[in-house]
Amino acid sequence: MHFPALPLALVVLLRALPAPAADLTATRVASGFANPVFATAPAGDTERLFVIEQNTGRVRILRLSTGEILADPFLTLPGGELSTGGERGLLGMAFHPDYATNGRFFLNFTGSAGQTVIREYRVSTNPDRADPASGQTLLEIAQPFSNHNGGWIGFGPDGFLYIATGDGGSANDPGNRAQDITDQLLGKILRIDPGTVADGSYAVPADNPFVGQDGDDEIWAYGLRNPWRCSFDRETGEFWIADVGQGAREEINLQPPGMGGLNYGWRVFEGNRATGLGGGSPPYVAPIHEYNHDAGLSISGGYVYRGDRYPEMNGFYFFGDYVFSTIWSLQRDADGSASVVDRTAELTPDAGSIGSIVSFGEDGVGELYLIDHDGEIFRIGTADSATGNLSTRARIGSVSGVAIAGFVLEGAGRADLLIRGIGPGLAAFGVADPLADPEFAVFETVAGGGSSRILENEDWDDAGAAVVIRQAEGTTGAFGLLDGSTDAAAVASLTAGTYTQVLRGKDGDEGIGLVEVYLVGPTEGQDGSPILRNISTRAAVEAGSGTLIAGFVLEGTGSRRFLIRGIGPGLNDFGVAGAIADPVVEITRQAGNLTLAANDDWDEGNDPEELVAAFATVGAFPLDPGSGDAALVIRLQPGAYTARVSAGGGEPGVALVEVYLLP
Repeated sequence: MHFPALPLALVVLLRALPAPAADLTATRVASGFANPVFATAPAGDTERLFVIEQNTGRVRILRLSTGEILADPFLTLPGGELSTGGERGLLGMAFHPDYATNGRFFLNFTGSAGQTVIREYRVSTNPDRADPASGQTLLEIAQPFSNHNGGWIGFGPDGFLYIATGDGGSANDPGNRAQDITDQLLGKILRIDPGTVADGSYAVPADNPFVGQDGDDEIWAYGLRNPWRCSFDRETGEFWIADVGQGAREEINLQPPGMGGLNYGWRVFEGNRATGLGGGSPPYVAPIHEYNHDAGLSISGGYVYRGDRYPEMNGFYFFGDYVFSTIWSLQRDADGSASVVDRTAELTPDAGSIGSIVSFGEDGVGELYLIDHDGEIFRIGTADSATGNLSTRARIGSVSGVAIAGFVLEGAGRADLLIRGIGPGLAAFGVADPLADPEFAVFETVAGGGSSRILENEDWDDAGAAVVIRQAEGTTGAFGLLDGSTDAAAVASLTAGTYTQVLRGKDGDEGIGLVEVYLVGPTEGQDGSPILRNISTRAAVEAGSGTLIAGFVLEGTGSRRFLIRGIGPGLNDFGVAGAIADPVVEITRQAGNLTLAANDDWDEGNDPEELVAAFATVGAFPLDPGSGDAALVIRLQPGAYTARVSAGGGEPGVALVEVYLLP
């Protein structure tokens, strides 16, 4: 078998891409809770998540490995000691940093008279059951109204217990409680030392900002309306406070490590907006981020991700809006400002739906969860989906004597690929006029330009390769080739790089041929495996069966974005003769043969700026405005898809189909 050297222009239409950025996914881990409002776990506990239910007063255990909610609650508060309804109920929970040795944990709830209660309990001899008789009340704070109870409670890196209290309720803080620091613990962050003995008492840390001067000793920070979920950054010690607004702004405040005594402005300010109510004592600390009520009505604070499972998320602070069900991530810029990204569409879950975002939670090792007040718990992570297969079916013959398919591998290590050129095997699928005797060669683009032939085949079971190919078919789910058929196939171990496969009829035959590239898995002994990023195929588009068809499979969990292009006029820049003038591209999900999107002019009916950015991101050559080439960006869930390119006017010619997995 002999293949002539390929012109450079045919090999370098695509290139290797930079490492992909974080693409997020939400996975439902449990459902069936009764109005959950928070979830947490003891430090280091990888197996359990403790979920508190607002109105039942139950603390329930979720087994993370199985999704089982244990039938017996960890603890249930007696009904006579808990007031519920509206914003009242069991609102917060915190495990002592030394829980593994002392078994102590703390609850924040509204008592029978509506007062805020901070109570300590201990675990029993059964690690999945608390001792209900061990309860010791540390602190009670009268609440003048039923709303704005705050409710968050947590230990800081200093080992002290922090408590978030609302301003007492009603509207506009009628008692100006948030600004009052004398004999007034509402509208504050409190900081206390529960000591080493569970006896219902606490001490005040000596370095609290108002110790020895005017102001209640327990106060750590003030000027808050209804702080609904706070957290400490596990790495930096920074303190994040999300504060629910009045009628105009929702805000996030960020406190440097160890800096107590700060005034966050309410009721003088709502975010950065002056309310005109007065009654405060400057200076006031502005929020790091705020949004108005066109974007949401009730903020739910979250966490800075510091887990190990999804390193791409490191440093992202996640928060949401209870009413609008919007989810954002926030990153700190070098100048200290905040960059915020709406992640709502990206975090469409694999099951269920995310509605009332009441809280976020961390497990014992810092993995992040979202709590839906309607009863569901979701894990937030990065999508680990990747393209497992790319294939293209095209006519080889009168207009174009070959099909030229390029593919890109990215990442570390080596991967085994099953590469096939199918002709006779298509007959089993009712394809008329299949290529009788296909053969292919694979070329690798080399540094400095040009290409090097690394693989070729004309009969798949030549040279004793049948056993290896059969194994690869089984691993990938590729249909089996018939014994003795003249289809071409090989298994090759490849590193990251840019490759071109050329498929033709052995004796100049014409007919329909199928190019297939399957990612089998990591080469034996390799720790990592490259991902299959892109395939591009140039072939003829004619009447009837001449449509250029690219198939691709998204495997794993989480949706991913793809750039799909059908190129005709754009090929003229590469000296390709006979390109079709008006390509049309359609995206179809193979399950149910459902058409998801279509385009016939890339800069019409799309967002041209989004497409231009996608071209640059993947290294695809740019398209001229008004060229008539087709392109679109689409987000897809895991599954099998087809990108079909046809000629808008029905005329024959050469076209290029491209499928790119976007970072």
